[in-house]
Amino acid sequence: MTADVSTPPAVTTAPPRPGRTRRLLPAVTVAVCAALLFLVEPLTAKSLLPLFGGTAAVWTGSVLFFQVVLLVGYALVHRLLAPDRQRDGGSSRRSPLRLAATVVLLVLPVVVLPLHVPEWAAPGEHAPLPWLLLVLAVMVGLPFLALSVAGPLVSSWLVGETRRSPYQLYAASNAGSIGGLLAYPLLAEPLADAEALRTIWSIGYVVAAILLVACAATVARRPIAPSPDPEPDSPAPAEAAPSSRRRERLTWLALAALPVSLMLGTTTVLTTDVAPVPLLWVVPLALYLLTLAIAFAPVTEATRPKARATPPVLLAVVGLAAVGSTTALQLPKLLQIAVDLSVLTLVALVAHRRLADSRPPTARLTEFYLIVALGGALGGAFNSLVAPLIFVRISEFPLALLAAIALLVLGIAGVAAPQVGRQVKQPQSQLRLAATELGALATPLLFLLLARVTGPGALVNVLLAGGLLAAGWWLAGRRPMPLALGVSGILLLTLFPLPPPLQAGRNFYGTYAVAEADGRRLLTEGTTVHGWQYLDASRRREPTAYYSTAGPIGQVFSRYADDPALRQVDVVGLGAGTLAAYGQPSQTMRFYELDPQIAAVARDPRLFSYLADSRASVSETTGDGRLLLERRPDASAGLLVLDAFSSDAIPTHLLTAQAFGVYNRVLQPGGLLAVHITNRFLDLRPVLAGAAAQAGMSAVIRDDDAPAVAGQPRIPSRWVVLARNPARLDLLRRTPGWVPLPSTPSVRWTDDYSSLLALLRRPGTS
Repeated sequence: MTADVSTPPAVTTAPPRPGRTRRLLPAVTVAVCAALLFLVEPLTAKSLLPLFGGTAAVWTGSVLFFQVVLLVGYALVHRLLAPDRQRDGGSSRRSPLRLAATVVLLVLPVVVLPLHVPEWAAPGEHAPLPWLLLVLAVMVGLPFLALSVAGPLVSSWLVGETRRSPYQLYAASNAGSIGGLLAYPLLAEPLADAEALRTIWSIGYVVAAILLVACAATVARRPIAPSPDPEPDSPAPAEAAPSSRRRERLTWLALAALPVSLMLGTTTVLTTDVAPVPLLWVVPLALYLLTLAIAFAPVTEATRPKARATPPVLLAVVGLAAVGSTTALQLPKLLQIAVDLSVLTLVALVAHRRLADSRPPTARLTEFYLIVALGGALGGAFNSLVAPLIFVRISEFPLALLAAIALLVLGIAGVAAPQVGRQVKQPQSQLRLAATELGALATPLLFLLLARVTGPGALVNVLLAGGLLAAGWWLAGRRPMPLALGVSGILLLTLFPLPPPLQAGRNFYGTYAVAEADGRRLLTEGTTVHGWQYLDASRRREPTAYYSTAGPIGQVFSRYADDPALRQVDVVGLGAGTLAAYGQPSQTMRFYELDPQIAAVARDPRLFSYLADSRASVSETTGDGRLLLERRPDASAGLLVLDAFSSDAIPTHLLTAQAFGVYNRVLQPGGLLAVHITNRFLDLRPVLAGAAAQAGMSAVIRDDDAPAVAGQPRIPSRWVVLARNPARLDLLRRTPGWVPLPSTPSVRWTDDYSSLLALLRRPGTS
């Protein structure tokens, strides 16, 4: 039986407005599910950090896993769980079988609750990234999959239920995501340990499942009314013709993948230079989610961003980030971080606004969700899987900026902002136009040249950065194409540094480069110099950088050189092997290095010869230092040195109460524990004070902030030395520069509890 098309169809009128409870329940449900999704991401990743060496790749690998599971959830909704709609526009009832399948999906994860870290989670000899993905699948895969269906599924239930667009639940979902994400480092992490948080989250999952079942119950017996398109609060584009569907889907993929890749690239840069901790994981992700919420919120012509303003803003800020990321223009690190986060926010906002503007009618809602999720998963896979295999540097960040210029300025994928230059015909005007275009093309290159000439002075670089921002803003407003090409050239230079390093590499644990400059061979990771060795044969045995004989650790070795208790030296962190230069014939030095590539560099005498030249009996073992020390016999080390860097980040799992329990057991009764806590961003003295009090140890500290002296360059450093017997530190107390470590304030970290909020260094403090 068919509908009578001659009768004014009742189905074209708006459905009756539901009650207040039925209007709020879907939004509350979606927000709660989203909050739990983004609360469990940093919670789970942090729980696994100690088992995977504290490396920043734990987060990017975890994000990849969660994106893939989200994609699977959206595919389930699109193909299985979402209700059918009749093609003739008539109403139909939702399938009880599909609603039952939804309930089963929600109940099944109860078997893995409460969340816990499997006993076998440590990777051991397994490849770390695949093993991480396996652990995450067992630990949190089922509940995350169940929660991931909430947004698109509830939205599909609401098609035709209200006068409001179901796309607005996208904004509610992102608002919940931001709340859950920020709640972890700001509230949950400082107030409770990981085990308690996992239990609380498990209870939250049960609440979310009940809300989803309640949503299903409210709509189970209601017919599916067709939703009028375009939507009442934001005009949607017309239905695409079949011939243009492929281009439309590719546009969605590109606009969804770009912000995810840039977000992960920004996160990698931050966590490499500061610390792989949730506080720095969530900032880029929160900005990403904020742009999503803004982009999909209702807009009017008054609030809609002007397309004409896009090229100047994008190119000016991206140009600043491009020039600032080169070695020639060394911006103050905090300013560079602010620039990178600003670029992420701007690019993600423009891309997500384009994505929102191109969304289809609600009849294709689940398809849109699925393709957006696929784009996000592709962006995450590029950063987590492809980039570490094909790049030896963090090249995915400048590549994402290049993609932003291509997509959002130059017009690939049909999302270009309009050209705003004036068309002129007079010869004189043509000459003026050519000069403007040449200036736009050359401006970034000119600023790069000026930066190389003026050197790394902070004030000069800030002025150059401000000038580039102003010039880019002005020139891009007139000729965006040439400036886009100039900025792209700078980005390409960051991919191929000149001169090229002697050797470079990248793996799950980080990146490194070996280069030569000023008669030295340097080992760098991120923006941190790990050490250098003189090329002159007469000076190649000389310890340098943080390990200079005039520095704190040099004084430890010199003051206790004849101490028989220090014949066995264990060092967590190898670097270039510089500490081996202090080895004596009577000593045994054992190094523990997490990254096998770094170990190979230190062993190669063609690169660094500290290990080969050492007078001590030297050996090195690859693996996480803390886990390897747990296998060592009691009282087997006279001096234990903690020097485990990942650029400027010290893995937090090496500074917990459980870690110091291991160190105390391994140290001889008269042994010393030396901890390197040099850091540009974190003041780790309170953590060492708390650990010393917990372990019953005395501690002294020395800040070596003296400038380099002629003939013996060194890098300022901060070291803390601890001992169970206070008298063992008397030699250092009598040495100028060494003072007792203040006992207050103190911060006590455990494997389940650590927070960086109280440790962030304010600019200008020491």
